[in-house]
Amino acid sequence: MSCIQAVVGGALFIVPTLGSACSCLPDSVEGHYGAAAEVFVGRVVTVRDAAHPGPLFDAAAAVAATVAVEEAYKGYPASPSAVWSEPVHPGHCAIDLAVGGRYLFYVHVSGQVDLCGGTRRLLADDRDELADLRRLRNVLR
Repeated sequence: MSCIQAVVGGALFIVPTLGSACSCLPDSVEGHYGAAAEVFVGRVVTVRDAAHPGPLFDAAAAVAATVAVEEAYKGYPASPSAVWSEPVHPGHCAIDLAVGGRYLFYVHVSGQVDLCGGTRRLLADDRDELADLRRLRNVLR
């Protein structure tokens, strides 16, 4: 009886953890590129709490960041460029923007960035994706 209780009790603790993860459908570089208004690599200069800019969202808060654009792949982002994300909470697909961090930004027309849209911290092994973005930029000019 105690074995059954332990298994059931453990399952109860596991289920909320699984339900709290960000969930989005995987997409290709081309898919993220096509859905974004602007695509660029940039370094975060400032991060601050801000009012949520979108009228369609329930959240009252947002995180606003100023980004120094290093290389643009789509659109004509200003440098510095302003982007925003929802605050990072379990289950949200917001991105944790850190001052000084270099990111690959796929920016929605509203200025929003998130994990599902493809935005993420830039890693050394992202060279292939950056090469794909350069190819897309040159083909679609």
